Amino acid sequence: MDTYISAFLDYLIQVKKASVNTIASYRRDLCCFSLYAQKMGVAALTDATKTIVMSYLYSLEMANRSAATISRNTASLRSFYHFLLSEHLVEENPVSGYEAPKVEKHPPQILSTEEMERLLAQPKPNDMKGTRDKAMLQLLCTTGLRVTELVSIRCADLSLAAGCLTCGDGTKERIIPLSGETIAALRLYLETYRPMLDRNDGNDFLFLNYTGQPMSRQGFWKLLKSYAQKAGIQKDITPQMLRHSFACHRLENGCDIETLREMMGHSDISSTLLYAKMNLQK
Repeated sequence: MDTYISAFLDYLIQVKKASVNTIASYRRDLCCFSLYAQKMGVAALTDATKTIVMSYLYSLEMANRSAATISRNTASLRSFYHFLLSEHLVEENPVSGYEAPKVEKHPPQILSTEEMERLLAQPKPNDMKGTRDKAMLQLLCTTGLRVTELVSIRCADLSLAAGCLTCGDGTKERIIPLSGETIAALRLYLETYRPMLDRNDGNDFLFLNYTGQPMSRQGFWKLLKSYAQKAGIQKDITPQMLRHSFACHRLENGCDIETLREMMGHSDISSTLLYAKMNLQK
């Protein structure tokens, strides 16, 4: 990997405390640009001119990449060169003055209450897989967790006696209450099949796969798609759709905006207000 990209990523990790997904996104965008710059004869990223940067972004447009992708790449390059400028490695930011294409925002698609119930009814808690998957889906659908948060839960984060889950990275945490049905699904999984999955005898991640390793985001995505198909759900279901659905259903049932913001882990209440706007339009 390019030395300057590595330095920038270290800065994001050490100083900005960026998330794993954010780091991965920056790495992917900047490595793609680095390859393009090399093909254009640029010896080092500090030598990239505004013309090279604009040419790269234009190439994304010609490749029919979405406005959201181009906008994200623009933001990645702008942040990267802002860092190099602050380190006195370049004399100007070659992305300055460039306006990324406007991203048209569509209201997020959600599942109806009836579709959520059908989805939750698919995993049968009568074997190892069904019991684990039932607990995972029940937890995700009734708390609004992000899928990354779901697969990162440690056993110590869970307090079934208190009926809550502590979610966060140590610097920013929130307490999420659990429903009685969710507690029951988690207790059944913990007491019956999780000890059998813990082949490493001490892995403290809550949800494990058949090899005893932590469940991955991709692994959960696959099982979610499978259960959605069995439930006859025609929508292109994603873990994020379950999060959106949870928020909208909570508001429909009388939850106030500030409480929902805390449960969702939004730092900016404008993100939560989007769901209120959706409910008003509905």
